[in-house]
Amino acid sequence: MEQMIRTVLQAKGVQAPDEDYSVLVTQWQSILSLQQQASKAQLKDFDIALCHRVKETTK
Repeated sequence: MEQMIRTVLQAKGVQAPDEDYSVLVTQWQSILSLQQQASKAQLKDFDIALCHRVKETTK
């Protein structure tokens, strides 16, 4: 999965430090899990959006 993430980010011109890829893999797996759960939930007429906000840090 890490290689797929690297490929996608490189194609979009996004550079990330090597140590960040383990975090990105974990996030991507969480998103895939949520997607699978939502598709099984039979939500019918509900309209749901999922947004991911990067936590801002102060230096």
